[in-house]
Amino acid sequence: MGARWLWVALLTSLMLTPPVHAQTCAQKAELLSSAEVYRDLPRYVTGLGWQGARTDRLPANSVVWVCQDRAVDFGFSSKTWSQVGYRAPRPTDPWRFGWILKEQWRPVARKPTRQSLAAGGIQLAAYPARPGNTNSAPTKATPTEVPPEVPPHAPADTPPDVAPDAPPDAPPNQPPGTASTDNADTPPTLPASKSGSGAVLDTPPESASLGEQIVLYGPLFLAMLLGMLAKALFDLLDDSKPSWREHLRHGAMAIVISPIVFLGFITAGQFNSSSQTFLVLALFAFQNGFFWQTVLKRNPPAPEQPA
Repeated sequence: MGARWLWVALLTSLMLTPPVHAQTCAQKAELLSSAEVYRDLPRYVTGLGWQGARTDRLPANSVVWVCQDRAVDFGFSSKTWSQVGYRAPRPTDPWRFGWILKEQWRPVARKPTRQSLAAGGIQLAAYPARPGNTNSAPTKATPTEVPPEVPPHAPADTPPDVAPDAPPDAPPNQPPGTASTDNADTPPTLPASKSGSGAVLDTPPESASLGEQIVLYGPLFLAMLLGMLAKALFDLLDDSKPSWREHLRHGAMAIVISPIVFLGFITAGQFNSSSQTFLVLALFAFQNGFFWQTVLKRNPPAPEQPA
């Protein structure tokens, strides 16, 4: 009895388990600039840039196929990465997959394919209409308008005056007869069990652009300035005889040296750009600015004692 219920539970679990389907990379795209290809989703580390296993570097105008997009935390914002399929360095090489920034590619419209009736070997062709006869009955085709005849042994999708393309030669790393017969408009299929392939490149990592650094470090710099201004406000409220001129002078001095303070603070360690870590880093910047105002404040000189 127990074995019977065990088999029933096993069959039920197999029926409820969703099948794993391979994902087709249907979006054809073209690179706007050269792009580093990462085997897995990279992460940004302050002082080091984007970190991850880099497999290739694709030149500009390379054709790739976009499989999916994924957002990666980048401070208080995010950067979108796209998983792409490509063939490099030759178009007949096996498919490779990796991650590039979404802003590095643009979509490319796929060319329409010629439709044909494979059963009868008849191709459909469009003929221009005569001007002024849009509503009239179709006229008899002249000798110059006779559709081309299809040879009896020609393939259905092959034009009558063009021979079928020969399969590409196999690349050096593949045995003869195993070369891919996919053309340039055939999208690849993303393997369900692996996210990338290829050897890891031993090159320096790609650093963030100036715009990315402003997005990443700008909030931290503002948090440090807020800490300095908060300390000046507390001093102003605690002073029994507040001197606006004195407090403004201390605040201006803190702002003048704030870039040096910020550089010293940011090089004290290496942090990743996840949202939780970045929030702690922003609070640390606020605290750093608050206490720097204390360091810069000078005590008034003590009155001289009579001899």
